[in-house]
Amino acid sequence: MGKALDLTGKKFGRLTVIKREGSNKHKQAIWKCLCECGNETMVVASKLKSGYTQSCGCLQKERTSEASIIHGHSRKSPEYKIWATMLQRCDNQNYKDYEYYGGRGIRVCDCWKSFEKFIVDMGNRPSSNHTIERIDNDKDYNKSNCVWENRTVQSRNQRLRKDNTTGIKGVQWDKDRNKYRVTISHNKKKIYIGLYESLEDAKQSRKQAELKYWGKSFL
Repeated sequence: MGKALDLTGKKFGRLTVIKREGSNKHKQAIWKCLCECGNETMVVASKLKSGYTQSCGCLQKERTSEASIIHGHSRKSPEYKIWATMLQRCDNQNYKDYEYYGGRGIRVCDCWKSFEKFIVDMGNRPSSNHTIERIDNDKDYNKSNCVWENRTVQSRNQRLRKDNTTGIKGVQWDKDRNKYRVTISHNKKKIYIGLYESLEDAKQSRKQAELKYWGKSFL
């Protein structure tokens, strides 16, 4: 076996070779190197010369970090979690809310299967109280049908409960009293409005309650 090539002073990527530090069990030359970040590391000569090792490990960490951050968002960002949940709702049949989304035929547009394209279209949410909302609940998730919506407003636009028999949110038939019961939610409290003989009267009462407590009606 020939004499090992002296690599002292040579630069490989971010590493500058300082001195020889013997050999490993396979009789491969080991060199002490100084990385641009200030750390020292031991590297086998063959990995230096092949370009396999170019830093103390800091380069790979930076690349991994860059790959996990898109437009300032990591996998832990609220926007990323909202995007991931949106996909689960529509694509994962085992997801708890799939029946209300994918089960109803609601889909995520092809371009939004990429988080990068999603965040470019939607931008950052305005506040921690905002989440994604479809303008038309019967249409897909896409740029023209989605906005960042305040959670309070979003809750007012949700689909009817399964036990609602009137088709009007906040208006239910009270079988014990044979009348229509009207309620409304405000500041996380359920407010009783009244009982009505006709559905039309109950609907008008609910509408007035929405104007009073919410400032506008969704009926």
